[in-house]
Amino acid sequence: MSGGKYQNDNTLGEIAGEIISTYHPHLREAQVAYLFHRESWKSKGAVIPGKAQVVPEQWRFLSGYELLVMINETVWQGLSEMGRRVLLDYELSHFAPPVAGKNGDKRWSLRDHDLQEFSEVVRRYGICIGDPRLLKNTASQMELHSLAELSQRTEPLVEMGLGDPDKSSGVELDGWE
Repeated sequence: MSGGKYQNDNTLGEIAGEIISTYHPHLREAQVAYLFHRESWKSKGAVIPGKAQVVPEQWRFLSGYELLVMINETVWQGLSEMGRRVLLDYELSHFAPPVAGKNGDKRWSLRDHDLQEFSEVVRRYGICIGDPRLLKNTASQMELHSLAELSQRTEPLVEMGLGDPDKSSGVELDGWE
C-alpha cells in the first residue's frame, strides 16, 4: 500500500528481522508493523528520525499487530546502510520483553533509555548523535559518531572487535524517540 502520510515497506521488516534475530530475541515472535512516515515529521523544531510504539489494545485486536516502528522516510533515504541499521536497532531497543497480563496474554511496554541511549546500540555502532562534542566530558573514553559519519563504517563495533556486549553505557540522540 502506498500514498498518503504512511507507507508500508517490506525493506524495513527484512532489515529489522536480521537485527531482531541477532540482538532482540524477545521480539522474534512479536507481530511488528513497520511504516515509513512520508511527510515532514518534527517535534519542537527537531526532525524525528523514528518512533517505536506499543499498539493500543483496540488496534491490536483489529490489525493483529502488537508493536509499531515508524521511520522518517526522508531521514532513511539520507542514511547509509549502516545508519539505517542503527536507526532500526535504536527503535527496536525501545521494546521491553513482554510480561504476562491478567489473562495470560502478552503485555508489551516501552523501556526507558539507559543513559539516554540504548547500551546495546552503542556497543554495536558507537555513540551516534548530531554533535559528538556535546558529550566530550562524559564520554571521553568512548568513540563518538554522528549519523553522517556512519556512512564510513561497514560493520558494527562488536563485529570489529570493539565494544563489549556485556557492558552498558549510552547517550541521548536529539530528536530520537
